[in-house]
Amino acid sequence: GAGIRAEGAGLTIRDSHFHDNEMGILTSNNARSVLTIVDSEFNHNTVDFARHRRLGHNIYVGRIARFVLERSKVYGAETGHQVKSRARRSEIVGNSIRDEGGASSYLIDISEGGEAVIRDNDLLQGARSPNRTAIAFAPEARDSAAPGFLVVRDNRFVSEGGPGTFVTNH
Repeated sequence: GAGIRAEGAGLTIRDSHFHDNEMGILTSNNARSVLTIVDSEFNHNTVDFARHRRLGHNIYVGRIARFVLERSKVYGAETGHQVKSRARRSEIVGNSIRDEGGASSYLIDISEGGEAVIRDNDLLQGARSPNRTAIAFAPEARDSAAPGFLVVRDNRFVSEGGPGTFVTNH
């Protein structure tokens, strides 16, 4: 299961460590909710895909109003994403999001678009990653005309597996 299954209208996590769950944190689709994570660590939250045929992510944010991830470390997901967000607004600032030795898919997946700011992060895509895109914007968007924007600024990107695409805007 999830380290936290957030279903209410708001949650702030500070100075916490989530590891070895199927999902570190999993939110519902509460449209009023705000999730803020600061100075925390998420690692090795994953599902046995071969056995269960579903993905596990370190952080999985549903269709909420706003998601903020600041000054945190996220690493060690297998098969799933390090950070996946369906929030209307996602702010991912000043984090270390790394796939060292792992085989996660995207480092950051802003699944349905919306407003996203990805700034001042240390991003590393591991050599075993089956997906050569580090940041995906709107890969699951239902409407390509939906309003939204993506700002990616002042990040440090490393791809250990050779050529990769750091941002794909679907």
